[in-house]
Amino acid sequence: QRVELAIVTNQEDVGLADPQALSLTMAARDAVLGHLSGQYPQDGPQGSLVWVGTNVTPEGLVGAAHFQFVSDEWLAYVVKPVTSPDQVVYHVSVNNPTTGFIWKGMVTSEGQVQEDRPMAPSTQVQGWMGRILGLPAGSEQDDYLQLSPEGSGELGIAGTTPEIETQIAAMRDTEGAGALANFWGEIECAVNDYNGCRLSVSRIRRGATQAGPEPVDGWTGTIIALGAEKGAQFDDAFVLSGDYPVWFGISSYVAESGLLVYKDAIASLRDSGQPVTVWGQLLCGVPDANGCQIQVERLEVDGAAVDPYEGWLAYTSLDYGFTFRYPPEWSLRELPTDFGPQDSGMKPASPSVQLTRGDIVLYIGFRTPDQDYFLGGTGMPAGEFDPRGQAYFMGSMLDKQVLVFDGKDKLISYSVFTGPSLVVLVRVDDRRQGDYQQAEIPLEVQDQVDQILGTFELLESG
Repeated sequence: QRVELAIVTNQEDVGLADPQALSLTMAARDAVLGHLSGQYPQDGPQGSLVWVGTNVTPEGLVGAAHFQFVSDEWLAYVVKPVTSPDQVVYHVSVNNPTTGFIWKGMVTSEGQVQEDRPMAPSTQVQGWMGRILGLPAGSEQDDYLQLSPEGSGELGIAGTTPEIETQIAAMRDTEGAGALANFWGEIECAVNDYNGCRLSVSRIRRGATQAGPEPVDGWTGTIIALGAEKGAQFDDAFVLSGDYPVWFGISSYVAESGLLVYKDAIASLRDSGQPVTVWGQLLCGVPDANGCQIQVERLEVDGAAVDPYEGWLAYTSLDYGFTFRYPPEWSLRELPTDFGPQDSGMKPASPSVQLTRGDIVLYIGFRTPDQDYFLGGTGMPAGEFDPRGQAYFMGSMLDKQVLVFDGKDKLISYSVFTGPSLVVLVRVDDRRQGDYQQAEIPLEVQDQVDQILGTFELLESG
C-alpha cells in the first residue's frame, strides 16, 4: 500500500478540481512504481512507501498539471495534460538522487506503461582517481570530474549524501597534492549532466588515508609499462577497458610462500596489447599508479588461466610422492641412493636431485622418516652464517641461513623439513669452491631458489 500523507494542490488553477482526475493522476504514478518494482528489483523503488505530493505547476502554465511526489530518497514527477480522460497520456519520471537511478516514460489512459528508453546499465566505480573542476557561472551544473590520467574521461559528479556534496564542493579547482582523490560510486549515462553522464559518489579517499582491501572480480584491461623512461616512478599499470580507461597499479598477491607468484607473468604482458582479466583485491592509499594497486590472485588471457610458472619444467618422484617446478635455465640430475663401500660404517646417502645453473648447485636430498639414510650437508667453508628469514616449503617455513665471507654470499643452508611421509634437506652451493674468492650466489638466484621451493607439493595418494 502506498499512503498519501498530504496533497498540497491548487486544483482550480490546474484543472484538477475533480477528485477523480487527481485520483487517476496518482494511479498513473502507481502504475509506473509497480512497473519499476518488477523490471528493476535491484535499483527501483520497492515495498511500502509513504509519499507526499505537491502541485509544482509553473505559474501561468495552462493545459497541463505538474505534480511532484516525494518519499524518502525517491522523487516522482507526473505531468497530466488537461484533456478528456479517454485521450490523456501521463508523462512520468522517477529518480533517486542518492543512487543516480533515473527513469522516464508515460502511462496511457488504459494504464499501460511505456518507457522512453531502456535503463542504461550503470558502471560501478572503485578507486578511480580524478580531480574536480568547476564550470562557468550560469552553467546547469557546478562542476565535473576529470579522470586521471588526463584523457581518461570527464563526466558530471554528485554526492550521495550532503556530507559528500560538501567534500566535492571543497575540492573544486584545488591545486597541488590535494587536488587528486580516489572515488567510489556508480555512473549513469543518458542523464542531464556534463558529457551526458554522472558519477554518484558514495565515498572519497583523499590524502594519506589508506582504504581497506576490497575485491576485484573479473576486471578486464591491458597492462602497460611505465618506468623512468616514461617519466613514471612505477613500473607498470593496469588500464581498465571501457569508456573510461583509468589506471591502477598492478602486482601479484603475496602467496603463502611469501612470494609474488604472478610477478613474472604480469611483467611478460606489459605493452603486449593483450586484454587480460584479473581477480584479487584492491588497495587504495598505497604508493602505486593513481594511488591504488590491484593485487592479482588469478589472471586470464583470452579466457584461459595464466600459469604463473608458465614455461617451467616439472620433476616428479613417484617413489617418494612429491613434485616441483623449476625454470628451464636450470638443468636437473637425479642421484640414486649411494650405499658407499661395504663395511665402511657410513650410512648410505639418500637419493637426491641436483639443479644446476651456471656455477650454482641446488641440492635436494630426501628420504622417508623410517629410512636410515644420510641426507648430506657436512663440510662448511670459511665464513659466518647470517640468518635471512624463512622460505616456504610444502606448508612449512624453513629457516634460511647464508654463509657470508668477505662480503659475499657463499652458501645457503635451509633447516631440514620433516613431514609425516617425507624428510628433505636443501642446500645451495657455488661450485667454484676451489677459487673461493670468486664464489658467490647472486640475490637473483637466491630468489629463484625460494620460488622453486615454493612449488613443492605432495602427490595425492591413491
